[in-house]
Amino acid sequence: MTLMAIIYPKKINNERMSNQMKTRFFRPLTCLLLFTGIHGAFAQRVINNAELKLGKEANTFINKVQLVSPDKQKSVALNDGNYKINNSVQKASITLLNKFINGTVSVQENGHTRTDYVILNSAVQSMKTFTDEVMTVDINRKDTEVHFKEYYVNGKIKAEGYMSLDQKKHYGRGITKSYDEDGRLQKISNDITETYTDFYPNGYKKSVSGPDIQETYNETGSFSNRQYRKNNIRYVDEYADGKLSTRSYDHADKSEVKEYYSNGLLQKKEVIKSIQGKLRLLTYNKAEKLVNNEPYEPASQINQ
Repeated sequence: MTLMAIIYPKKINNERMSNQMKTRFFRPLTCLLLFTGIHGAFAQRVINNAELKLGKEANTFINKVQLVSPDKQKSVALNDGNYKINNSVQKASITLLNKFINGTVSVQENGHTRTDYVILNSAVQSMKTFTDEVMTVDINRKDTEVHFKEYYVNGKIKAEGYMSLDQKKHYGRGITKSYDEDGRLQKISNDITETYTDFYPNGYKKSVSGPDIQETYNETGSFSNRQYRKNNIRYVDEYADGKLSTRSYDHADKSEVKEYYSNGLLQKKEVIKSIQGKLRLLTYNKAEKLVNNEPYEPASQINQ
């Protein structure tokens, strides 16, 4: 279809065309020609005295892209226009408008690795890294987050996740999932809650660690040990065959408590408590009735 056919979807008698219809059809054409004229005014120029400065690693999507001297010691100011950079390290095609940088740049890091960037308003929007022409990193900005994927050279996923760019919410933190070369989930790192989960090759949880929790599991996915805090009391649970066996914790009065369970039901409770300056071992049955009260000596003192 020709440009005229797009502008005029049916034959119109110019003599009878109203001023309103003329305005409707000619305004888009005028804008198109005006934009083409402006763009054409910025003929691309090759610059040899500057290159783009990009942030490293996590700062790639945080730092603003800058034009600097080849030794990266000074900022370089250029007029609005289209520019091309072509040296042994960078190949870029950029447009400067109102001091903002837009365009693309490829950075050759060594003989086998190349990273391609897309820049919008002096901020990196996407980043793709290739090793021997095989993509190993793919990162994209989405609103206030950066979403990323990393690949093994065999093409299978190595890691994926996101990082927040919102300075009012979890800035610089995110969640990452890591995989082995066979595509099996190995670890989930949650930097927002500071909780980290490891997995067995069969997919079951292996361990969970965080500020107020420590958990270990056996290869069938059941608990082995669990440490957690509740109502300012830290509990340590031990499991046998996936069922709670013992639970230990310290009371606010500094007494030490150990509970014994069978099939998830309390069977006995022992409390080591200071009474009138002397340690006593108090034993309770499953009805929590005191059945024994005897002196207690720590194992370290008995061995002496």
